[in-house]
Amino acid sequence: MFPLPIATGYYTSEILTLAAQTCKNWIPIMPKAGALNERALLYRPGLTSFSTGVSGDFRGDVDFNGTYITVNSTTAYSVASDGTATAITGSITGSGRLSIAKNDDYVVFVNNLGDGFYYDGSTVTQITDGDFLSASTVTYVDGYFVFSEKDGTRFFLSNINDPSAYEALDRSTADERSDPITAVYVYNNVLHVAGTETTEKFNNIGGVSFPFVRINGAANSVGCYSQFTPIEVENSYAFIGGGRNEGAQVYALSGNSMEVISTPAIDKVLQEFTAAELEQAYSMVYQKDGQHCVLFTIESNTVTDRTLGFNVTSGQWFEFSSEDTDRWYAKSVVRIYNKYLCGDDGGRIGYLDDSAATDYGDTIFCEKASQPYISQDGDEYRIGKLELWCEAGLGDADTDPQIMRQFSDDLGKTWSNESWRGLGKVGEYNTRAQWRKEGLVTRNRVYRFKYSDPFKCNIMKMSAE
Repeated sequence: MFPLPIATGYYTSEILTLAAQTCKNWIPIMPKAGALNERALLYRPGLTSFSTGVSGDFRGDVDFNGTYITVNSTTAYSVASDGTATAITGSITGSGRLSIAKNDDYVVFVNNLGDGFYYDGSTVTQITDGDFLSASTVTYVDGYFVFSEKDGTRFFLSNINDPSAYEALDRSTADERSDPITAVYVYNNVLHVAGTETTEKFNNIGGVSFPFVRINGAANSVGCYSQFTPIEVENSYAFIGGGRNEGAQVYALSGNSMEVISTPAIDKVLQEFTAAELEQAYSMVYQKDGQHCVLFTIESNTVTDRTLGFNVTSGQWFEFSSEDTDRWYAKSVVRIYNKYLCGDDGGRIGYLDDSAATDYGDTIFCEKASQPYISQDGDEYRIGKLELWCEAGLGDADTDPQIMRQFSDDLGKTWSNESWRGLGKVGEYNTRAQWRKEGLVTRNRVYRFKYSDPFKCNIMKMSAE
């Protein structure tokens, strides 16, 4: 018996004969201790309903002092731990995703029109101070709410711990290069002002004048293309961006520099989207069972929507999708009430549910296409039996979940007929998914597996003999 690597991530090249690996709705993981295999494919969490008490399309959410706050359509809601939703007085105009920041006293929202709003625990109020500039993003640091101006020329501050008040002199520019500012965000208590080509860093030095001063020599020649993607993830932060004359990639902070963490295959997907579509991309992050995953969703009217995921623990990429859309239903992940709550359109609030094998009852379609299996000497070889080592016996009394196998001997250009194997009814833990008489294998064989039954399917390894 010899192993055939299967628990790898997404990597589909423009040249199919180089690589045609897919990984949809399975997460490539690395066990933290001794295990059956060094890598495995974990069936992703399903989505289960938490609250149906809100209405309208999702625009943003936040954990505010232990209470879940979500904005749907033009209304903010407070949602209790039992799912009860209460509309908050006040309206947040505009449409689309909001930029959101908070401290212990306020939540601040910025809409697509450049307007600002704040929530004080009881009421949502629009910012009407004459010195408030039209804004695009907001963050919080050292008592200040910091905004990027919508036209990209400046960033500006609220009065300390007061999002309703502003001063005409509390604004500045990022002068490393003349690229327009796309976003402001904070990491390690340092203010990052990102343009389309560069990112500059500012420290709060205090004093009576403008308190933020640029850190000399700390600028990076990488800008942010997607204002809603900067997100903290496992002692770093990640975002979709690039430098001058560069296509979109995913970067993460490594020390004081930006490091590309996307693969050429992921870059190819990102670069299919327009600049306007990338600008509205958004990110999510969650950590479960030792795996730290960050997700980027990009929506489009011209190409396929995508939710691209990166497991920081295993260093592998994958995709999430849901039945009625090419992207994942969830538009946010917020850890609160000992759950990971997920905002969604249509007034739906769900949570990540490890015990669920569907998204609100909708089928989760899983697919994994392997890397090419080439013999050491490049010659053809024979396989008498192929086995996919899956967690078995997880069906119910009446259902034997089925997994489908195909193979390609031209590296993913054409595929064989489908061949199905059962994974066992409930309690049938010794069921084995085996395919016999595989016969002569060409030098460029690729295997593909698909699964869509409403029972979890985890894959440990694949072997041949």
